[in-house]
Amino acid sequence: MNKHTMNSTNLKPVPMNRKAKTRLTILTGILLLLSGCSEQNDISTAVHDRLQNPQTAGTQQLAPALTEQNTQTTQQPNPPAQNTTTRIPIIMLHYVRDVDKQKDLMGYNLSIAPDSFEKILQYLSKNGYHTIHLSDLENRKVPPKSIILSFDDGYEDFYTTALPLLNKYNFTASTAIITNMMDGTRYMSPAQIQEIDKAGIEILSHTVHHADLSTDPLQQKEITDSKNYLEKLLGKTITGFVYPAGKYNDQTLKFLKDAGYQFALTEHAGYADLTKDLLQLRRIRIDNRNGSAGFIQTLIADNPENSTNKTSPASPAAAPPLPY
Repeated sequence: MNKHTMNSTNLKPVPMNRKAKTRLTILTGILLLLSGCSEQNDISTAVHDRLQNPQTAGTQQLAPALTEQNTQTTQQPNPPAQNTTTRIPIIMLHYVRDVDKQKDLMGYNLSIAPDSFEKILQYLSKNGYHTIHLSDLENRKVPPKSIILSFDDGYEDFYTTALPLLNKYNFTASTAIITNMMDGTRYMSPAQIQEIDKAGIEILSHTVHHADLSTDPLQQKEITDSKNYLEKLLGKTITGFVYPAGKYNDQTLKFLKDAGYQFALTEHAGYADLTKDLLQLRRIRIDNRNGSAGFIQTLIADNPENSTNKTSPASPAAAPPLPY
């Protein structure tokens, strides 16, 4: 056998001296140490990530890589709604004038004296109330201390007496017009109605002839013709209505909806509840029989926000109903 030729079956382990064994042991230890550090580093990284992202705690896997699907912005909850209420006092007035009770009882009961009306406005201004329109009720929520001042029939003293007082206290109002009675003497004229509309007063429909809608076979015509006339006169849509003498029936409600009305005022007493039918809104009648003092008592007593009054009945201080 050539001395340079080796048979693997005849190989024998070469004995190692002590120094070589020591070097091999040290090298092995270093390799094991490096392997352990790498594993520990992976664990430490995972723990750090979970501490930074508590929602992943308790899971066995790290959060998946971000993708187009899971990077979509989470929809934020709606911001808290501003302080609002679904109850509002809607005041019912007719004339603002001085009347001799002994000579004209009906006229007296339909009227409030100018000085008494001004006291009402003073109270509202001093106590932080703000006047709004029926059209502001569309969302069925209003700011606290909102109030609507509604005037029935469109009498001329609204133009001559009420409007200057409203302007004095920076208030507005809503007035209901009987379109066949705009004579410019007892009632406002078309030109006066155009003027108050431009001044920011809300114009409402009150039928053509102040008809009794609970019995009138032509009630649909009364409802639609008055609306059409006012819209042509003012060049805007009329959405508010007032039932003459508070009288109506189920058919009336249908005709109002068909005509495009959104709001209607009754003579049912109490605060208006905006969670209910906006075509049957309640009102609080104010006139000479209760005056400014009765108005203030009614405003407080009828307020459904009071802990002592959750049903909003009509206060004894409110003027009683009238057949007109």
